[in-house]
Amino acid sequence: MESGEALAKGMSWDVVVRDYFVPGLERARVTQAVSLRTPAAS
Repeated sequence: MESGEALAKGMSWDVVVRDYFVPGLERARVTQAVSLRTPAAS
């Protein structure tokens, strides 16, 4: 936990957004697109 806190103190928001937030949004977008194309099981 302490090493994570130390790492976080060295990160700026632009790094967090670029390395974590944007890739997460992209994964969610791709997952949503795939689920919309896949027919629901009946």
